[in-house]
Amino acid sequence: MPARPALVVLVVLLAAVGLALARRSAPVRDAVAAAPPALPAVAVRDGIPHPAASPSLVAGIQPEVLLHYQQEAARGDAVAEDNLASCYEQGLGVVADATQAVSWYRASADGGFSPAQFHLGSCYEHGTGVARDLEQARHWYRLASERGFTLAATALKRLDTGHG
Repeated sequence: MPARPALVVLVVLLAAVGLALARRSAPVRDAVAAAPPALPAVAVRDGIPHPAASPSLVAGIQPEVLLHYQQEAARGDAVAEDNLASCYEQGLGVVADATQAVSWYRASADGGFSPAQFHLGSCYEHGTGVARDLEQARHWYRLASERGFTLAATALKRLDTGHG
């Protein structure tokens, strides 16, 4: 029975190695347990992201993103103004308010941001938050088109050919 002492030594050795590994991995395990949970991914239906269905979002937008837009728009950042306008137009994180949307689109458009010029033109074309005014729509589409915004050029052509 000389094999038994070797087996005992092997078992003791494996137990010691296992204990050492467990002690060494404890800080890693504790750090992982203390880490904040990752934000859940945006829900996807039929291959299309649906942010409003995601639990980390409030009415389709993460609250900290909305707060960032609000803060940067208040500082006059044209991109943030356009994004905030879209939130108001679509009711993302705020109560939908087309008048507020137009106000923020105008601030951004006046700053020369072509997507906002296009959005403001669309508001005038469809009477969203303002009285429908095709001349104003053309004006804003033209400005955005001159800055290379191709959707505005398409919208302008549509209005000019009477298909709008």
